[in-house]
Formats: sequence, C-alpha cells, structure tokens
Amino acid sequence: MKSKQARRNYTCHSCKGEITKGQRYTPKRVTIGKRGDDWIEHINGYPHFVQNWLSFDVKYCQTCLESEVTA
Repeated sequence: MKSKQARRNYTCHSCKGEITKGQRYTPKRVTIGKRGDDWIEHINGYPHFVQNWLSFDVKYCQTCLESEVTA
C-alpha cells in the first residue's frame, strides 16, 4: 500500500493514536452497507434517490498497517 505524508494532524482509525504532521500514514476506503444497494422512489410525483450504503476514507498509522500486514 502506498503511504502519504500528513499535512496536518490526524487520528489513526485502528489504534486511535495521533498521526502528527510530517509522519507517514496510509488512507483506506471503508464502506458501510452493500455497495450498489440503491433505488429510485417516487414521492408525490418526484423521484428521490435512496442509497443504503456509505463510503468514506480512514487513515492508518504505519505501526497499525505493518501489524495488519504481518498478521
């Protein structure tokens, strides 16, 4: 996985430790729900898009990433 250099302070998603500015971290995308589980509903004659999943980026410090890879 490719790591990036932090431009500001972040919190590690795994250990909740601090990633300080200048340290290396690895971003990962986390998805909650089933991707593609969406449809269109018509409410009062107007179409509404309903999405049942959420995707966002989290950050992992180098220590957590190395322990995850070796495990």
